[in-house]
Amino acid sequence: MKSSFAYIDNNKSLAEAIHFLKDAPRVCLDTEADSFHHFYPKVCLIQLTAMEKNFIIDPLASLDLEGFLELLSQKVLILHDAGYDLRMMRSSFGFAPQNQIIDTMAAARLLGYEQFGLIAMLEQALGILMSKKGQKSDWSRRPLTTAQLDYAIEDTRHLERLADILLHKLEKLGRISWHRESCEWVVRAAMEPPKEKNAEAWRIKGSRSLNSQELAYVQSIWHWRQEEARQADLPPFRIMGDAAILELAHWAVNHPEQSLQEGPKLPRHCKNKRFHKLDAAIQQARTLPQSKWPALKEYKKCPPEILQARPLTDALVMACRKVATHLHIESSVLASRTCLERIAMARLSTREGLMQSGPLMQWQADLLFDSLRNTIAAYKTKS
Repeated sequence: MKSSFAYIDNNKSLAEAIHFLKDAPRVCLDTEADSFHHFYPKVCLIQLTAMEKNFIIDPLASLDLEGFLELLSQKVLILHDAGYDLRMMRSSFGFAPQNQIIDTMAAARLLGYEQFGLIAMLEQALGILMSKKGQKSDWSRRPLTTAQLDYAIEDTRHLERLADILLHKLEKLGRISWHRESCEWVVRAAMEPPKEKNAEAWRIKGSRSLNSQELAYVQSIWHWRQEEARQADLPPFRIMGDAAILELAHWAVNHPEQSLQEGPKLPRHCKNKRFHKLDAAIQQARTLPQSKWPALKEYKKCPPEILQARPLTDALVMACRKVATHLHIESSVLASRTCLERIAMARLSTREGLMQSGPLMQWQADLLFDSLRNTIAAYKTKS
C-alpha cells in the first residue's frame, strides 16, 4: 500500500508543515543525497514522518529553511543509521540536533541483530518488504518521479513503529542506557568538523606496486581527474576509474614516444577539451625530471609496541568475545580490536583508564571491566 505525503516545495506549504510539526513529540527523519552523482554532495530531500503524517521537503526549491531547521533541532528525532544523515544535514545546512536522537540501527546492534540495515530490519521486525529500487537515483534532478517519491517516504513512514519495538526490547533487557549513550556518541561524531583531505590521496589502490616514474603519471592523471570532476560536478569515478588510471600510467611509461591517440581505450566522454587536458597532464609527467618523481612510499611495518602488545591484545579480544557471546551481541559492538589494542598497550586496570585509552563508552567499560582487568593482571603475572 502506497503512503500519502505532503510534498513541500514552497514557503507557504513549509509554514503549514512547521505549524503541524510544533505539536509532534517525535519526528522520524531521513535524507536523500546525491553523492553518487555529484562532486559536492548535498541533501536533496528531507523526509519526515510525525503523528502518522508524512512530509517530503525539497531543499532545492529555494525554501527558507531557517525556521524549519530550528524547530527540527528541538525535536526528539528517530533515524536509522543516524550518523550519515546528521553529517549530511550538518554539512548542507549547519544543522545540529539539540534533543534526543533515537538511532534504530544502534538499537538493532545492541539487540544482537546480524542484519541491521533498514530494509532487513523492517522485514524482521515488522514483516514489511521494501524495494531497493531507487537507492542510486540522482535525487538532485527535477522533476522527481512518483516512484522516487514513493521510495523516499518509505524510509520514515515505519520508523516510529520500528523504534518502539526495538526500544521495548532494550527496556526488557535493561539496555536502554546503552542505547542512549551510543546515540550520544553518534551525534558527537557526526558534529565533528570534516577531516582535512590527505595530501597523498592520489596514491590510489593498486599504486603500491608501481615504480616512481609510473607514480608520476598516476599523480598527474589523478589531479586532472579531480579538476575535471570538480568542473563537471561529477564524482571522480565517473570521469575515470582507478583501474583505468593505473593502466594509463603503465602505458605512458612503456610508450614514451606514442601519442595518447594510440593509447589505451578511454571513457567515451574523454574527448575534445577534456582529452586535450588529459594529454597535457601526461605530457607534464613525461617532462618531469627524475628528481621530481614521487618517492616510493615506505609502508611502515607494524610498530614494535603493537607487536609487543599483540599477545595481550589477542587475549583481550577473546575475553571481549566471551562477554559478547553471553549477551548475544557481536563482539565489535562491545569493543573493536583497535580499541582493545590501545588498552593492551596502555595496560591500565581502572575503569576510567579503559574508557580513556579505548576509548570506551561507560556501558562498555562497565561490562568489560572485570574481564579485561583480570586478563591484563594475568598477563602481567606471566610476563
